[in-house]
Amino acid sequence: MAMNNNIKNNNKEYIIIVGCGRIGSRMANELSQTGKSVVVIDNDPNAFTKLDESFSGFMIEGDGVETDVLEEAKIKRADVLIVSTSNDAANMMIAQIGKNVYNIDQVLARVVDPDELETYNVLEIETVSPTLLASRAMVEKILKEDN
Repeated sequence: MAMNNNIKNNNKEYIIIVGCGRIGSRMANELSQTGKSVVVIDNDPNAFTKLDESFSGFMIEGDGVETDVLEEAKIKRADVLIVSTSNDAANMMIAQIGKNVYNIDQVLARVVDPDELETYNVLEIETVSPTLLASRAMVEKILKEDN
């Protein structure tokens, strides 16, 4: 897997990722390669097979909505919480827990349904919507080719 050389080392050394699907596992692999301490949480033990053999972090099987699972991941120590499940309601709940209960410096949430973005904005949670990113990229390619 090619590592993004644009990733700069910073003080965000302890990162928890909830959701080990295509997006979560890719982030976990890349962040692990940069020397970050990464903990990945997923309720499906088969999801961890997406992690590279070189992944040096920890894997916790469990539901990231449950505080005991987050505590097992040492969430009080986390500099960053990334929530990347395919369930917007779960992502929103976990992000709120990280931001409001554990006061994590940076909380990022994947948003599957762009119609949910306004709710995340009201809650002041940073988001990334793969749906919007893909749509915009494709529209830009079409419009660029029209010129």
